Amino acid sequence: MINSVTSKPVVQKSQSRYKNIKYSGYGALAGVGVCALTGFRQIKIPHKAKLHKFSAAFTAVAALWHLGTIKHWDKILSSE
Repeated sequence: MINSVTSKPVVQKSQSRYKNIKYSGYGALAGVGVCALTGFRQIKIPHKAKLHKFSAAFTAVAALWHLGTIKHWDKILSSE
C-alpha cells in the first residue's frame, strides 16, 4: 500500500512583513518631502496651509505605522 503525501504551499510571511515596512517608510518619507515643500514661503501654491497640515498629519500616521510594524515584528522575532 502506497500512501501519497501532499504538502501545503509555504507562505512567505517575511516578504509581506518587509513590504509593509518598506511601504510605510517610503510613505513617511514622501509625506516629509511634501510637508517640507509646502512649508517654504517662496513656493506659491493655492491652499498651501491646508496641504501643509494634511501632509503633516499623513507623515505622522505613516511614521507611527512604520514604527509600530518594526516594533511588532521585532517583538515577534525576539520571542522565537
